[in-house]
Amino acid sequence: MEETLQLKLLKTTPEDAPVEKDVPVENSIGGEMRQRMMMFYERTMRQHNIMKSAWNSNRPSAVFARQHAWAVIRWSTGYSYPEIAGVFGVNHTTIGLAVHRYDEYLNKEGAK
Repeated sequence: MEETLQLKLLKTTPEDAPVEKDVPVENSIGGEMRQRMMMFYERTMRQHNIMKSAWNSNRPSAVFARQHAWAVIRWSTGYSYPEIAGVFGVNHTTIGLAVHRYDEYLNKEGAK
């Protein structure tokens, strides 16, 4: 029998009662790993001098910092794109593209 987690969603019914949904355990990343991913992401953004208010910005410097963080998280943890995307609230294709672009950047830098 498949193990599940009970999660309370932010959405509510018209009567304002919390809605519960069963989510398979294998599709969720544990709290400690999620926390470590977020800490690494925050550190990477600080290294690139991106203020927290600009983390979701489309400025090239913020985009590059996100690509850097997500690529290193993918390579160091081995988690799938959907698992990482779930932690950061983005689509899994966004993570895949970030990893691909950062890999291209590293290959260009190595060729110089």
